[in-house]
Amino acid sequence: MAISKQQFRLLIVAEILLGVAATVFTFYWQSPVVEKVQAFADSLEGLLSPDWYVALMGTAILLLIVYVVALIGLILFRNWARWLYVIDMVVAFPVIFYIVPVAVEGPLETMLLTMGEMLSGAIIALMFFSPVSKFFQREASTNYQ
Repeated sequence: MAISKQQFRLLIVAEILLGVAATVFTFYWQSPVVEKVQAFADSLEGLLSPDWYVALMGTAILLLIVYVVALIGLILFRNWARWLYVIDMVVAFPVIFYIVPVAVEGPLETMLLTMGEMLSGAIIALMFFSPVSKFFQREASTNYQ
């Protein structure tokens, strides 16, 4: 069964919603145990120099901007967007480990983040190895259907 453009766009929207939901749960509904562990983890962050931390945060902001641009391009089925999305994911993965040496999330946040990561992998697989890839090969005005 082939996936339609609308279904693919729904997958992208679902990835965005999972990320937003995980962020909301991380900041607003933490359990006391998670808060204590996070406070300890935050005490370990003094290992980075301030200049190095600023450079990493600048990189993270740049990667977030590239991610948003890639998602907009994916919704419009632009060929460059799928490559930008993959490059952003590959570069962002190691940067995350330097920005947050120890990340503490509760079970709900972990579940949402894991589902988002799996969805990202499914989106990449669909973009390159399924009939969806043909939508990205045409950059004509028919992409807006």
